[in-house]
Amino acid sequence: MQDILVVDDEPLIRLGLKKIIDNARAGFQVRGEAGNGNEGLEKLAAHRFHTVITDIKMPGMNGVEFVKSIFSRYPGVRVIVLSGYAEFEFVRETMKYGAVDYLLKPVDNQDLLDLLSAIGRKPGAAGSEPDASPASPPLPAPKNDPISRAKAYIAEHYRHNISLNEIAGIVHLNAIYFSQLFKKETGENFTGYLIRCRIEQAQRLLEDPHNRIAEISLEVGYEDPNYFSRIFKRITGLSPQEYRAQRGGRNA
Repeated sequence: MQDILVVDDEPLIRLGLKKIIDNARAGFQVRGEAGNGNEGLEKLAAHRFHTVITDIKMPGMNGVEFVKSIFSRYPGVRVIVLSGYAEFEFVRETMKYGAVDYLLKPVDNQDLLDLLSAIGRKPGAAGSEPDASPASPPLPAPKNDPISRAKAYIAEHYRHNISLNEIAGIVHLNAIYFSQLFKKETGENFTGYLIRCRIEQAQRLLEDPHNRIAEISLEVGYEDPNYFSRIFKRITGLSPQEYRAQRGGRNA
């Protein structure tokens, strides 16, 4: 059985999470609750929990400091962070300190249960005692940064007609917030980033003289070769033909 500690300053949220988890009867159960980070540490000192689910914004000790304290004192404990759209910068901080994943509010019941199940399948989770010694290294956090996931998705699907709204949905973020976060993290907006990915791939393809420009245009997501050529020149300062000529290619 995976013992879970729920930490949130809203009693109704704690009650809701407890009902979702306990009613699932899936090998995990809420064994403790706390209203802030300080109370959470007291609970952890009194009972060996396998997993902590904690809010980011709480009075007293906030979620970031709470997670940092957990992994300095109880590095074997898995931590799931709950956050709103506007709090993702804090989520990033908790990931640095070892939080294994995060869920956006309002929490989707199935997402929560799936995540707990995944954690329970990891070695040292349910049925084992977390190591209370600070000498044990914290578990590494998975690469679940939404911007990293978005960039990976673009790299795989840049040739298709993908939109900001589509990718925002894939990474479970509000489209407006995702757009702002993407610009902040990458230094360019979504459309500019997508175009650059396409043109960089086109440059690689143009270096092979056997690839015709019309075919390259389709390969990188542009049905109209003339439009592709205009975009290519706007980004590189050269037409595709000029770019290829500079590299000794011939075919158009």
